[in-house]
Amino acid sequence: MSFNDDEQSHPASNNNGGPSRLPGITGVPVGQVQLTKYHNKEAPLAPNEQEVLLELKGVSSAVSRAGLDLIAVLDVSGSMAGDKLDKVKAALLFVIRKLTDEDRLSIVTFSNRAARLCPLRFVTEAAQADLKALVGGLVADGGTNIKAGLETGLAVAAGRRLTAGRAVNILLMSDGQQNDGDARHAPGNVPIHTFGFGADHDPAVLEAVAKKSREGLFHYVADGVNLTAPFSQLLGGLLTIIAQDLELTITRFDDEATIKRVDAGTYPQSSAGNGSSVTVQFGTLYSTEVRRVMVYLELVDSTMLSRYDALVVEVQFSYSLQGTTCFPPRPGCHRAQRERARPGRGAEETVRCRRRWLACSTPSRSGRRGAWQTGIAGSRARSAGGRAERAGGHP
Repeated sequence: MSFNDDEQSHPASNNNGGPSRLPGITGVPVGQVQLTKYHNKEAPLAPNEQEVLLELKGVSSAVSRAGLDLIAVLDVSGSMAGDKLDKVKAALLFVIRKLTDEDRLSIVTFSNRAARLCPLRFVTEAAQADLKALVGGLVADGGTNIKAGLETGLAVAAGRRLTAGRAVNILLMSDGQQNDGDARHAPGNVPIHTFGFGADHDPAVLEAVAKKSREGLFHYVADGVNLTAPFSQLLGGLLTIIAQDLELTITRFDDEATIKRVDAGTYPQSSAGNGSSVTVQFGTLYSTEVRRVMVYLELVDSTMLSRYDALVVEVQFSYSLQGTTCFPPRPGCHRAQRERARPGRGAEETVRCRRRWLACSTPSRSGRRGAWQTGIAGSRARSAGGRAERAGGHP
């Protein structure tokens, strides 16, 4: 099963009050994430410990956000008849009203079998009427093959031709009472947000599907509950996605520092076998959201030298929007230089400090004042007896 008929561009239309955008965006927005570094500007020549606070912040969605490709997978089996199906219809109509003409929507239904009612369409004013008509015509009948519906939704996501600069998500609405196939075995390579309807719904399947997917969430919709709140909360996030697959890597300079520990809260992290680097995986970043990492370092003994400018660690981050990886440009670096530098890697920034004779002590929190946005300029620059031991850049 494959689909490759998603709309590539849309005519100018009403965008529900959203920001004005050019049709057919094909490029990944740059500058979606900003890095700020806080650390001491000076450190003793004697062995000492230092702390570096790193902050990654998503830009405001009013400036730029990822276009949303939303695939609604709806249970129209016999067990959904009555209030459950009415809630599904109300929820999807709410979604249609909230999406802008920068976003696309596809509708998939399932009972004994699955059917795609429409390809991914830009939610223009004209398209809204068509989409609402499809929702109004839904009728409950037959068995519950969640697996078929989910596989069809995933095929819609996989078959997209327009992917750059866009975020894809699946909404699965069902009572979870599957009686044909097992949806828990479906692949979860995109976010799948599941909604379980009614007190008699089976949460086991829907929870498992959401958990297996990438950053998917399960929501229980009790009888008599207004759907506006849970759907508004979810859409509020999906419509402000700034970056996905966000990663931050901290790499030490071997002759200057040791990474003792990296504190990133509950976000997963991995370390190089020799301890030279640590990578933190943040996943999705939303508008104006901030991710903070505290890096604990131990600087080497340099008492045999006079003062010098030390490069302590290298910081690199990257993110993607559905398969297209984006690296931030190196500050002050010409475009041609960026294109020649290290294929497949992002621009690096360094943490520097001036090492000189000081009382050796653990840095205070007040030391995190500066935010140096400088590019790498050599391994480190030292001055011993008035003569430079190595050439390097100064902050």
